[in-house]
Amino acid sequence: LIKGYVWNHTVSYMKDHHPEVKRIMITPMPFTSFYWYILAETDNEFIVANRSIFNREMDEKPRIIDRGLLRIDSLKWQGRSQNQNLHVVTNDYCWIENRGDTLRVYDLRFGFTGKFTNNRIDQPLMGFQLIQRNRLIQRSKSFRGVDWEAVDFKTYLKYVFGLG
Repeated sequence: LIKGYVWNHTVSYMKDHHPEVKRIMITPMPFTSFYWYILAETDNEFIVANRSIFNREMDEKPRIIDRGLLRIDSLKWQGRSQNQNLHVVTNDYCWIENRGDTLRVYDLRFGFTGKFTNNRIDQPLMGFQLIQRNRLIQRSKSFRGVDWEAVDFKTYLKYVFGLG
């Protein structure tokens, strides 16, 4: 019932404000079914928002993330390609950032850390680091973007109840 309410509101909001959206995903935030994470996708960007069911509208203006030029299918691997696995694992909701000899593949389905840390740390919660040499990926490892010592549950509860 709650998911249907959030879904209908999200679809309506996206049609009005971002008609170019191709896909939408919603999921409850951790520890609650009152606060929701919204992820939408266009050809060139991701739209990220949060929604408390206690507010009539989106909690704040959505974050727009430029997808950039790097896509999963452009990745080159030393040995067997893992591109198909990345498609499956991330459901193609991934944002790839080049950091020199490391690529960060953020799985945006898990959200960002900002709501948990009072925006002291605000990066995608989950992803993979791909270590490369001569533009060939040598190895990968997963990472988590939250330092649990930085979590501020008092502020997070304000977001949950629409007071943030």
